[in-house]
Amino acid sequence: MLKRVAIVLFVLSGLVSARASVRMEGFGSLYLPGDFPAQYGAGVGASWVVARGMSLYLRGAFATGLEYKGEPNETAYGTGTALAGLRFRGSVPDTPFFWTASAALGGSFAYRQQAKRYGAFTDPSETETVYDIGPTAGAWLGIEYVYTPRVGFFLDAGYVHSLYFKEFKDDTVGGLSVIGGVSYRFRSAPTVRREKPVYEYR
Repeated sequence: MLKRVAIVLFVLSGLVSARASVRMEGFGSLYLPGDFPAQYGAGVGASWVVARGMSLYLRGAFATGLEYKGEPNETAYGTGTALAGLRFRGSVPDTPFFWTASAALGGSFAYRQQAKRYGAFTDPSETETVYDIGPTAGAWLGIEYVYTPRVGFFLDAGYVHSLYFKEFKDDTVGGLSVIGGVSYRFRSAPTVRREKPVYEYR
């Protein structure tokens, strides 16, 4: 019985510790998805430290773009992604900066909305929309600036690629992904007796 209690307490302490290490983020994004026009969007994410310098993260984002803007055949595109992955982080000695590297897998959906066509004619008063879903993978390199033990700013650049099997099966939907934003950690640095530079906090 005592052994079981000890195991339960150990697991609970691990869960509490993981919760205390949660990092939340909000960001803006630029995505250049191949055959689709450039898209701008935003997203949110959360990560949990699983080892020193390594964390598990979840991230969701949505972006939209226009093709033939202002013309009768103006077409709107949009993509949404939900990803899970690993993020690695290392310090730049004696600075408040950290390098980061991350990779993730997940799913995405895409849509295209345009004026309805009747043969060679276009009717701007009516629209038609097509959707598709498929798997997505991405990888990024980035830099993070630790402003305080809780607040940081980050910029990541990488490549994201999605596969679709219906409406967009013949399109290449992949390309440069740039995201930048602010993060907040729910656990600040441990209490210490001496003052430490902010970059020493992990």
